[in-house]
Amino acid sequence: MQTKEETIRVLHVDDEPDFAEMAATFLEREDKRFDIETATSANDGLTCLAEQEFDCVVSDYDMPGQDGIAFLKTVRETYPDLPFLLFTGKGSEDIASEAISAGVTDYLQKGGTEKYTLLANRIDRAVTESRLRVSRRDMQHDPLRLIDRLSDALFALDEDWQFTYLNQATEDLFGADRKDLLNSNIWEAFPEAKETPLYEHYHEALAEGDPRTIEEPFEPWDKWYREYIYPSEKGLTIISKEITDKKQQELELRRNREL
Repeated sequence: MQTKEETIRVLHVDDEPDFAEMAATFLEREDKRFDIETATSANDGLTCLAEQEFDCVVSDYDMPGQDGIAFLKTVRETYPDLPFLLFTGKGSEDIASEAISAGVTDYLQKGGTEKYTLLANRIDRAVTESRLRVSRRDMQHDPLRLIDRLSDALFALDEDWQFTYLNQATEDLFGADRKDLLNSNIWEAFPEAKETPLYEHYHEALAEGDPRTIEEPFEPWDKWYREYIYPSEKGLTIISKEITDKKQQELELRRNREL
């Protein structure tokens, strides 16, 4: 009961080659879906974008020739929807404000190795939300294409907790056929879920109307999941990722540090 993995192509631009390579190593270790390409200048980054397809850009700010915000503005001219994260050791409120005005997706300051875990999570969230926006646009023209093309489990629940649509990955996740799940109540189809944190998160998101990202163990299946929960007037749209391997790696790293 797990979803297929889908590669996330990331372009990391930093004028310090050793740092860029180290960051790529840490990020690919944090999430095995990541495929990191490095560039050492904004110009090299633009060349990479022209020649290859990427799901996300991560850029330093303080670079010779063209700084990170100038690079961001140039990228936005051609790739207005591409997730762009500024990852910099030179942080200030002015830089953050200018980055937001230029259309940055997220802004993080460099630090210790623990920052790579945070950066990996921000990349994952940015790419997931970007893909969801694209899928929602496509849904207006071809709903069935939306349902089945995502590799992560994606399903929608109405205000009565009934499934209104789901993709193939959701069938794999729940181990049930689509025809049996559509119009069924999630808590009746999977009563064991009522005793987990998901029950409370879903109800709070629907009641409060605020999107949220959660990472919780699902004890009935002995697995961990990261879920992106998006409420609307009609119910909830949920993207679910199985992250058990990632959690086991984090546990192993903590154990090694304690030795």
